Amino acid sequence: MGGLGVQVFFILSGFLITRSRVHSPTTGRFVWKRILRIYPAYAASIIVVALAIAPFFSEKSISAYCLDRSLWHGIFHGLIFSYKYYYVIGVEFYSDPSNLGSVLNGVLWTLQTEVLLYIGVAILFALEALRAWVVLSIAIIAVFARLADAYIYINIADTIFLNFWGLSYGAPGFFAGAFLYLLFRKHEPSTDIALVLASLAIGLLLVDTSVLLPFSADGTKLFPALADYSVIWLGFHPTPIPGQAMRFGDLSYGIYVFGWPVQQTTRAILGDGLSGEMFFLACMPAIVLAAMASWRWIEEPPLRLKDLSHRRTYDHPQEIPAAGEQPNAGS
Repeated sequence: MGGLGVQVFFILSGFLITRSRVHSPTTGRFVWKRILRIYPAYAASIIVVALAIAPFFSEKSISAYCLDRSLWHGIFHGLIFSYKYYYVIGVEFYSDPSNLGSVLNGVLWTLQTEVLLYIGVAILFALEALRAWVVLSIAIIAVFARLADAYIYINIADTIFLNFWGLSYGAPGFFAGAFLYLLFRKHEPSTDIALVLASLAIGLLLVDTSVLLPFSADGTKLFPALADYSVIWLGFHPTPIPGQAMRFGDLSYGIYVFGWPVQQTTRAILGDGLSGEMFFLACMPAIVLAAMASWRWIEEPPLRLKDLSHRRTYDHPQEIPAAGEQPNAGS
């Protein structure tokens, strides 16, 4: 379920980031908005975990931990979206054969992937190639690469590790979401199509498809290609619940970046005796409080700078046509 949730995250991101680029008057404006939205909480999560949580689970004394050059090396790499910040030597929340007990924040790889995908959208728009057929082609290629486990790793001078495994994982859903944004600008989403594709997406998860799919892949790898339409269709049918939740602020991103370290700390304190449901209930209050603090003091203040330099010019923003489209009359 966690893996499918990440796929939904990429689908929504592709839809919304494409919309953001189409509506941004310049590439610089697009980049500025993306930095203000994701970087403050991302950087804060790295610093808080490294300096306020991890020292208490280190085999070293707190002073020795803070003076260790490898700590600051890891923080630096984390802040530039390098993949080396998963671990700090000598830190272990709990013993685990899979090494998960030593992972400081296991969601950061998705944000490195997000940044690479943002760059891809900006390049496509600059080349006037942010068109439905182009992003659909990219999505299809990405799906087949995912089915084949065709991943690429690049290690630059043994310093900056670009995780193209993450890019291969996120690209199918992201570009499927981008395609649907461009499609739904001209066509209303169909309930019938949404139901059929949702049934296929769920059905393939419940049966053994390894003998049917190429490279003996499983149904989860086709999930972003089949579930994307239904996910976005749901977004066109809002309910009162999200609106009520927003009175506390936009907590989704804070829950995402601070959820893992809260869970690691909770697991370290309570041990492994809880069921999944009980563990969820034990973690969520602290996670929501962390997200509320993140929104109030870390995320919301920078967002006030989004329109600072453009406020007078764009008091009445108009929809910017996608690359190759003609603007509406009067725009």
